[in-house]
Amino acid sequence: MKKFICLLVVALSLSSCEKKQISILPFEVTKDVSCGDLYDGGYKRSFGVDVILIGKKMNDTTIYYQIDIPPINPEEIIFYNSNENILTVIDTLDRVTKYDKYLEKDALELSDSIYELVWQDINLQKNDVCDEGNVSWRNFILGLKKSETINYRNTIDTTKYKILDVEKESQYLIDQFDVVNLITKDTFNCSVYKQNKKYYFSSTFTLIEYE
Repeated sequence: MKKFICLLVVALSLSSCEKKQISILPFEVTKDVSCGDLYDGGYKRSFGVDVILIGKKMNDTTIYYQIDIPPINPEEIIFYNSNENILTVIDTLDRVTKYDKYLEKDALELSDSIYELVWQDINLQKNDVCDEGNVSWRNFILGLKKSETINYRNTIDTTKYKILDVEKESQYLIDQFDVVNLITKDTFNCSVYKQNKKYYFSSTFTLIEYE
């Protein structure tokens, strides 16, 4: 009996250590994914926007998740003395000067070792971002050739997904439509667009609806 219990404990421990399988498909989403799950799956923070995005680049596909953090109450804000602030500024300037060639590159394209030199230790970042962060939104982005942009929607498998026409929100969009997953009934907002002389398909899904 003791042997059986030991084997059960080991099995449960191993299963609890398994990484969550996170969907990388454009019209399927892992709804119960956590911020920690994403970091365990190789996601890390991207920069250059005014929200917290963590992402992962896989060949011509990039997937971003937005992490929402509750606002800090004024009484919880920690103030540091001026000497500490000066030291922090000096350290930041030194890093920018030494690694500025990497700052011009997409953070998600850097190896983890270079990323941590330029930005932050990924495990520390995970703790900071995921401490109270909630996964609220997902954006799947696929790079396209110009010739693929006009009729991209025709490549979508209509036995699995239903395509809904919507009015284009911007004249700069090449195409815009919604896709409904016929099994899960989830609706994805999709667009085809040009940005910085490159072409993309985007599929977004909101995991948290705010009032």
